[in-house]
Amino acid sequence: MTCCIEDFGAEKVFIEGDAIILSLFEYQKSPDQWLAVARASGLAKCMLAVVDKQNEVSRAHNLPELELGIGICYSPNPPQFLYDGNDRIMISPAIGDAVRLSSCSWKLRRKYSQQPNLLTQVMVFQQAPDDAFKGEKGMTTFRYNLNGIELAPAAFKKLQNETALRYLNIRLPGNKYLSRFYMGNYPDTKGESHEIVIREDRMKIWQEDSEDYPLTDNLYYEVVTNKMIINAIKKRGI
Repeated sequence: MTCCIEDFGAEKVFIEGDAIILSLFEYQKSPDQWLAVARASGLAKCMLAVVDKQNEVSRAHNLPELELGIGICYSPNPPQFLYDGNDRIMISPAIGDAVRLSSCSWKLRRKYSQQPNLLTQVMVFQQAPDDAFKGEKGMTTFRYNLNGIELAPAAFKKLQNETALRYLNIRLPGNKYLSRFYMGNYPDTKGESHEIVIREDRMKIWQEDSEDYPLTDNLYYEVVTNKMIINAIKKRGI
């Protein structure tokens, strides 16, 4: 993990138990390094690759596998800091938002985690208007994020300013509608080029007793790690 953090220019904000919060800062005097979202996405992919390697060892020895959900948020405003002696404590709304994006609903986990050949690791649902239940802090959206990377809409908008993104529309197996995929390239802190693929999709309205989920106009974004999808996009020549 340390090599991943260094290569993509991140800093450790908080590490405790199974929670890791990392940050990437942009500085006014270094506009050529204004690539925080692209590099955060690359860092997230690197972290998942490390976890996948560890899980190969765990499976070989019949040990429990590691699971990870990652959320990436962007704030245009600088964070605030408190100090406890020499320890710096960062305060930013992006932290809470990223934690929310990294969550995985137990209901969706139970439904999707054992499905073979699942092509997407992130799905976001809205509760039906007549559903009286409200989630934590009144939230009406819930998500599946198991070994996936969700990108906040503001972060995606920032990414569009960081690199030139090409796009195409693909209908994934089992879907009745098209999903939009964006692809681009960016350098890490050492100048090595990396590719990034983003899936843009519409949130669905959850139906408890049906899988015919109506689409909404609200969008969400996934940093794609599925090699089958990435290779299919490359074959399209975008």
